[in-house]
Amino acid sequence: MQSNQGPLHENQELQRRLQQLEALLAKSHKAEDALKDERDFNSALLDTLGALVVVLDKEGRIVRFNRACEQSTGCLFQEVQGKVFFDLFLLPEEVQGVKEVFQKLNAGAFPNTHVNHWLTRDGDRRLISWSNTALIDKQGQVEHIIGTGIDISARQQAEEALKQSEAQERDRGCELQGVLEAVPTAIFMAHGSDARYIIGNPAAYALLRLPPGSNFSKSAPEDERPGYKAIKDGRELPVQDLPMQRAITGQIVRDLEYDLVLEDGAIRHVSANAVPLLDDLGRPRGAVAVLTDLTDYKKAQEALLRAHDELEQQVQERTAQLRQQAELIQDLYDNAPCGYHSLDADGVFVQMNNTELKWLGYTRDEVVGRMKFSDILTADSLNSFQKNFPGFKKRGWVNDLEFELFRKDGSTLPVLLSATAIKDEAGNYLMSRSTAYNLGDRKLAERVVKESEARLRYLASRLLTAQEDERKRIAMDLHEDLGQSLAVLKLQLGACRSGFSEEPRETKSGIEMLLSYINEIVDKVRAITCNLRPPVLDLGLTTALNSLVQEFLIDQDMELSLDLCDMNGLFSPEEETGIYRVFQEALTNIFNHAKTNRIVITAKQGEDIVAFKIDDYGQGFDLKEVQVHGAQDRRLGLATMDERVRIMGGSLKILSAKGTGTNVAFNIPIRPIQKTAE
Repeated sequence: MQSNQGPLHENQELQRRLQQLEALLAKSHKAEDALKDERDFNSALLDTLGALVVVLDKEGRIVRFNRACEQSTGCLFQEVQGKVFFDLFLLPEEVQGVKEVFQKLNAGAFPNTHVNHWLTRDGDRRLISWSNTALIDKQGQVEHIIGTGIDISARQQAEEALKQSEAQERDRGCELQGVLEAVPTAIFMAHGSDARYIIGNPAAYALLRLPPGSNFSKSAPEDERPGYKAIKDGRELPVQDLPMQRAITGQIVRDLEYDLVLEDGAIRHVSANAVPLLDDLGRPRGAVAVLTDLTDYKKAQEALLRAHDELEQQVQERTAQLRQQAELIQDLYDNAPCGYHSLDADGVFVQMNNTELKWLGYTRDEVVGRMKFSDILTADSLNSFQKNFPGFKKRGWVNDLEFELFRKDGSTLPVLLSATAIKDEAGNYLMSRSTAYNLGDRKLAERVVKESEARLRYLASRLLTAQEDERKRIAMDLHEDLGQSLAVLKLQLGACRSGFSEEPRETKSGIEMLLSYINEIVDKVRAITCNLRPPVLDLGLTTALNSLVQEFLIDQDMELSLDLCDMNGLFSPEEETGIYRVFQEALTNIFNHAKTNRIVITAKQGEDIVAFKIDDYGQGFDLKEVQVHGAQDRRLGLATMDERVRIMGGSLKILSAKGTGTNVAFNIPIRPIQKTAE
């Protein structure tokens, strides 16, 4: 029995203890639920508070962070939980001060207050006023720090705005006082409802010539009343009709003009404006009046009226003069020796003077507003006009364009036209101002001159050809007649000398002298013959020019660069002679005037021309000065060179300046018939 009761007793005890444990667990669950409810209540309470509540542990880590804190900073509690408070929301310059407050709270110095800024997630600054305290554990040690804050940013801004407003009011008061003292217009002020005392700014006392601080009011006691009078239409205004007295009753006075007769007899004409000052109930509590001194204005107005009458007379006289001048200008426009017309943006005539109308044979009604400039142009001139008119409207000017115009009878009229454009402020074309000159007579004169020049050039060509032919004939005569005769005479004298071996020494010496003299004559005849008609030209132009250059270089210490193309057969004999003579004149000028040690000569064949260049690097010369004031032979030589080249259909250009050397360049065309022959 005992053995069976022992296990049973143990089971009963175990069941009892299990029941106790279950009871304890149930009680614990109830306590936890109550605690959770309390925490939830506290959290809800914290989140519904409008104040900022933040709870920190002893190391400054965030334990609680209510909804107001989240809304103020833009950060959720989950983002900042467990993070050190000092690293999150404080301005760098305020961190140390907040840490010192925290240390005091940890040391038991609580509660306390503190103001500092919070930085929000967006970077805004919020000014927070904190009330801080601490939670104590069972051992009496600080366990948590609790901060309750109020955002006072708006209050601070309002206080600062109020201070600024008060400062601005003070500034405006000072400014108003300064304006009153500086403004040259008289300003009067009355306080109270009877206008018995009126003061003013410095300009007011100056206007009425009263000491500063005097009472201006005509309603003042008799011993204080000023002595000026207000006169209108010859009578003194009653006191109740004065501007300030009317305004104090609630009336508004506008531009009331009257005369102020001062105590010293001076009279000032014034214009008064006055308004009442009203209290909160709309009742007059004072008045302000402004008096403008119109005395000088009235005098100026009277003087202006007199000046207006005088000016009106002058305007009438000037108008008559301008009308006369306009008639003269119109007459000058209509009957000028040149044509005038204007074209609109479409090229339609909007004006034309009588001169151009007479040239064309039209009436003004037939042309203006009806015809376009293009209507009277020949085909070639129309192309030129269509090409130039758009650019003219854009650029604004055109000079010396030649056109041929059809007259009414069908004949043509050559004109030289220049024009400027009239534009509006935006730069848009409005119309033209065109001047036309009749080229009919000039064209005829130019044609006559060209024909005369052609005839003159032909005569000059024939003259040079005749000169060359005569030189050739004289050269042949000298060579064949005089040269042969001298040669025979030389042979005969030589034979005489050989036949008389025993002749006297004097006779032999005389014969030797005659032979020497004859040799000199032969050399001179040969030189004259060469100058008259260089026989070397019979060997070709290229050879002749080479020989000419080399002949000039004899006994000269000079560097030569010579590059001549093969020109044989390119030119007629007359042209070869002309080219030779141009080279001869150019080289003569170099050796007589250039003072150079270097010459560069080239002749290059192009498609239709041969281009010649002769460059020296000497002292150069002033071409215009030589052409006007140079020696006659030198001027004639340059002119002859130019004329020879022109006769051959070419062009010559001489470039030179003192100290830079001289460049002679000329082109001679190759005649088509000569190219074919080649």
